Amino acid sequence: MKPDEVLPVVGNVDRTYEYHGVQVKFPYEAYQSQQDMMNAILSHVIPGRNLLVESVTGTGKTLALLCSLLAYQEHQSTQVKNPEECSPPKSPKREPRLIFYATRTVSHIKHIIDQLRLTQYAKTPMGILSSVKNTCNNEESDEHLCDYIPEDLAWLDHLNGQPIKAWDLESLKEFCSKNETCAYHELNTAIKNAKIIFCTYKYLLHPGIRQAMNINLKDNILVFDEGHNVEDLCRDVASTPKNFFTLTKVTELTAILQHALTSPKLVADERDHVRNLAEACQKFQCYLKGRLDALVKDNEFQVAVSIEDLQKDLTLVGLGPTQIQELQTDVSRLKENSSALLLENKLVQLISKVQIHRYLSNALMILRFLWDENLNSNYQVLLRRPELDGPGEDDGIDAKGLKEDQPKTDIELKLICLTSAVAFKCATDDAHSVIVASATLSPIAPLTSELGIPFEIQLSANHVIPQDGVFSACIARHSDDRGECELLDLTFDSWRDNEKNYYDQLGKIIKDICFLVPHGIVVFLPSKRRIDELRKSLEPSFATITNHKKVFFESDQRDQHALNEMLKKYKSQAETTQGAILFAVMRGKLSDGVEFRDNQARALVTIGIPFAPTEDPSVKEKRDYQDCKERTDSTGDFNGWDWYCSDAFKTLNQALGRSIRHPQDWCAILLIDSRFSKESLKYKDKLPNWLTNSFAKNPKEKTSTTMEDIIPELEKYIARFVA
Repeated sequence: MKPDEVLPVVGNVDRTYEYHGVQVKFPYEAYQSQQDMMNAILSHVIPGRNLLVESVTGTGKTLALLCSLLAYQEHQSTQVKNPEECSPPKSPKREPRLIFYATRTVSHIKHIIDQLRLTQYAKTPMGILSSVKNTCNNEESDEHLCDYIPEDLAWLDHLNGQPIKAWDLESLKEFCSKNETCAYHELNTAIKNAKIIFCTYKYLLHPGIRQAMNINLKDNILVFDEGHNVEDLCRDVASTPKNFFTLTKVTELTAILQHALTSPKLVADERDHVRNLAEACQKFQCYLKGRLDALVKDNEFQVAVSIEDLQKDLTLVGLGPTQIQELQTDVSRLKENSSALLLENKLVQLISKVQIHRYLSNALMILRFLWDENLNSNYQVLLRRPELDGPGEDDGIDAKGLKEDQPKTDIELKLICLTSAVAFKCATDDAHSVIVASATLSPIAPLTSELGIPFEIQLSANHVIPQDGVFSACIARHSDDRGECELLDLTFDSWRDNEKNYYDQLGKIIKDICFLVPHGIVVFLPSKRRIDELRKSLEPSFATITNHKKVFFESDQRDQHALNEMLKKYKSQAETTQGAILFAVMRGKLSDGVEFRDNQARALVTIGIPFAPTEDPSVKEKRDYQDCKERTDSTGDFNGWDWYCSDAFKTLNQALGRSIRHPQDWCAILLIDSRFSKESLKYKDKLPNWLTNSFAKNPKEKTSTTMEDIIPELEKYIARFVA
């Protein structure tokens, strides 16, 4: 496809494609990349295999996923209705498999549903997993306080009269507000009738949430879109949240349970369950108090604990594997009976029964992991004295109740999960098929190892942009004052030793780019510090640069609102003749999930590689864990350095994918770092295929290029699109 060809209009012509006996209805003539995806998806979903799909933003990944999976589901429905025609006589009948489509944020869900509306599958019954907080129109309601009786629900009847049945949370809430019905109860009813359910990752990956909401993933199809985010979230959900197992929180919980025992309304069975939990919490409280005293005595703030030592300590306080299982039964029984925990006293006015159940369930679930021989080697255990800097994450208890008895110093038992496989394998083991899809999954090999389940194939779809539609180049050298070329080696040590010279040279390169490229330019650096230092170096040249571009900095923004306002101003300014240049941070908020389309990014520049700080304790622990696993695991798992590189390039590749959003878009992509030169093959294979395939060749066929080498080719490229 040439850059000036017209993009197919969605909805103009429906096409049907057949793959592996399944008829797929598509809203327009599918790009080759979409056809490749649908073929791969169905070839793996039908027999129940797992698939990784890497497809650059702008290639229609979401539509390919939705249409192929819903076509398969429709095909299954036909088999159920006509088993004698479609199945062997002895084949058991089953309903079509439910599709769980998970993504990163609620706003991403809305985008996916907008895509669903474009298809012939828009009538498919759907649901959205959401909390009371995000759904209920009554801001004062909670699961335990909502006095709405779910009668005369009207949403599904309303949908039956609509030509398109795909909907989002906002349209549901608006309908419920006008019709005086409860959005949360309407949502639960819709889920029971749904064939495809949309949600954020946590609903599928967090075992506590799955249990609380009775989410059954067995024999169903799971899709993790924007899947480059899944690794980190899996480690998070299998670790203790901030300030979770603290002496303050356990002391408060013990007091709540002991108070509940004084209620005359408790029946005998309920009293036994509450007593068991209260006694376990009190023993755990004593254990934490003893460890705190030891830390204070030794003037230490943190100490690592082996799994074996922690198991011995937990056994002594009645939290061995058998006792944990019994306590989980106690929690389940209390959840079934809403009167078991009475919230009558001032101590617990702000804490609901739902929160208590949630906290206890999550706590016991994590402690259970420590007794699983297949899992506990994947944990690091720390006892630390946390700063009392406010409540932790939304884990159910907000350490607000106790005042007089609250300890002046605190201690936290911190359990850190070191591999994504603990949560991911637990969630997906019984699924029929798992698809992890993203615009950027590269490097793929470490990802497959990290997730811990087999993937039969990894599809890396081609870009819809032809190779000559993308200009990409590595600026590996700079010319010094004597006209000699020197490597732009942006490793930490080299950058430190040549700091002033490097910033001066980077400033010259950026000025050249500003003079050449129209409209918007986005420049990504590894850290806020690097941006600030480059900014200082550029100050003498700002007058020259601002004649060509208005300058914006992500690092200037104090909060999300300020960032959003700055981004609007940048995008608006980029459309003008003068244009704009934006300096942003890799690992920052603008490097993942933000689009810079058309004039918003006619050049995208990356400077360096965003390796995580080696002094970060979590980075060190993860690298040590991977090195140890490689030594002891016969499967030859990737080592700490492999993970460290993978983490950096996953971040870099996300930044590189912020531009070029459709077939008529164009953007010059420039990587400034000698480690990407043709001489250095060390890192080339970690970049996306669509990018490495299009690296520009300068006329002299040098192995490493300077900005001066690139300028003639860059001018020709821009001239093709600018009159």
